[in-house]
Amino acid sequence: MKKVNILGTEYSFIETTSKEDPRLEHADGWCGNYLKEILIESDIYRYAQGGDVDVSRCERLKYIRRHELVHAFFSESGLDDYNGNEQLVSWIAKQFPKMLKVFEEVDAM
Repeated sequence: MKKVNILGTEYSFIETTSKEDPRLEHADGWCGNYLKEILIESDIYRYAQGGDVDVSRCERLKYIRRHELVHAFFSESGLDDYNGNEQLVSWIAKQFPKMLKVFEEVDAM
């Protein structure tokens, strides 16, 4: 378990499995805004039918981490209406690496 600082609030960042934590039974990640916990399903290909998924697993895991962190940032910003907007949260999680790259290219960071 790690601790992460989300806008001044400490969250527990836990990678576990749905076998160990039932809150992940039907989800790859979970952000508990009141408990200040972020859970990430470490066995994200538990439904996969075999095959080599190392590279895609790594990218999917990073995406899930970003997705749940965006939920936490919205919550700690007081933007609870956006926190429930899965489309917006997913868009930010997916596009942020591309945005960061451009920001760095033009020295905007």
